[in-house]
Amino acid sequence: MAVEAFGDIQSFNTENGGDLHDKQYYIVKLDTDANTVLIAGAHEGIGILQNEPKYDATNGFYEAASVLTKSGVKAKVVAGEAITAIGAAYPLEADSSGRAVVFTRTVPGNTHTRLIGYPIEASSAAGQIITIVTCFGSDTYTS
Repeated sequence: MAVEAFGDIQSFNTENGGDLHDKQYYIVKLDTDANTVLIAGAHEGIGILQNEPKYDATNGFYEAASVLTKSGVKAKVVAGEAITAIGAAYPLEADSSGRAVVFTRTVPGNTHTRLIGYPIEASSAAGQIITIVTCFGSDTYTS
């Protein structure tokens, strides 16, 4: 049965997605069961992990992941590279480790790329936490 949730932060399972306890502010994607998230790969992502879900050894499960999925809000994200250019002319996407990098335009006919947002703060190196304005969506270029 589908459960609807409204708001900026959505709750997802993490047990199939692996240990996300040290991945706060990373970009996540849906796993195959569609109610579980894991770290996004290149050009993927449905939101940004807001908490650090921990494993509860006593009960044998991971805490739920809190994922920001709303567009048009300021949010923190981990940069995957130096992002020196800021503003609407420099959209962001996920790299292969779920970190934000400058959006690469796809070749006509290729699969889509998931847009994450736009930087309003620069970074000087990978691993820095920056602030963006979220804009989740796909961008497909076809011939």
